[in-house]
Amino acid sequence: MTAAAATPTPPADGAETLAEIQAEMTALAAVWEQTAPGDAATLLWALEHRAHILSRGVLRKDAAAAWLRTRAQLLTMEAQALADTGRPVPAFRSAALAMKQAVRARDRVTLAHAETIAASVARAADVRVDPARLIALASTRPGGGFGTAIASVARANDMSTDGPAAARDVMHAVTVAEAVDLGDESTGFALTGWDPHIRDAFCGGALAAVGLAAPAAERLDRAAAAFGPGEDGEPRGGVYAMVLLYQARAAMMAGDLDHAEHLTGDALDVAKKRPSAHVAGGAVSLANRALDRGAHWEWIRDRARLVKPAA
Repeated sequence: MTAAAATPTPPADGAETLAEIQAEMTALAAVWEQTAPGDAATLLWALEHRAHILSRGVLRKDAAAAWLRTRAQLLTMEAQALADTGRPVPAFRSAALAMKQAVRARDRVTLAHAETIAASVARAADVRVDPARLIALASTRPGGGFGTAIASVARANDMSTDGPAAARDVMHAVTVAEAVDLGDESTGFALTGWDPHIRDAFCGGALAAVGLAAPAAERLDRAAAAFGPGEDGEPRGGVYAMVLLYQARAAMMAGDLDHAEHLTGDALDVAKKRPSAHVAGGAVSLANRALDRGAHWEWIRDRARLVKPAA
């Protein structure tokens, strides 16, 4: 059998084949927090490549739009997976292509989500894009649905780097994000809705960074209850590592370096099962702050290298 013959040819609108690809995409989204980013990126590349090839020649307008939307979602997922592995250049490239497909499909929700990911890696990718402008656009996009909530939370975290003086702006961005309808509030990667507990985690992190301890703790406690160890003693999501890091940040800002160190170590333990560049980078950042204060967190920096995915 030749390579050409091995590639299935979809029917006129490719509906059956598209449904198969969407089913695989949805299945991966459901186990996103339990899947290593590198494995997810590999699978998503294969799915998107298949969708790209098989969507050629689909002429019906509504069918073509469905293929475009699915490709946009696959590329958005791929961009996030690549970002999680610490590969900003291909992550930005995938996000930019997702934006293009979303515009063609008139899918403003996925467009806002893809813009958020593109903004998050733009500086590291060294591209000529203003991430602040891009994230502001995504967070206010008309018809962006839960995609604008994701963007608003990302914007809040960006603002939080300006320190306590940014507290009012961060609180406003969080308020905006929490007012947006989250769709079906599905767990895992946000395809048809966004998990409210993931929103809690990242809103809590932004609030903690600007010293708003009480509202931060409220949200982080909800996220920890949702993603922390279940009856089997195992965390119920890789995002739990980020929750622990945000709690460590809050403890550090409160002056409790011992508790912050303990939480950071726990975050790295959780991240062993789902290596993440974000967790590794966050732990190193906290360790550097602790070292500047005279604490002995060298072991945290060493451990962080073990949970950083290979590029």
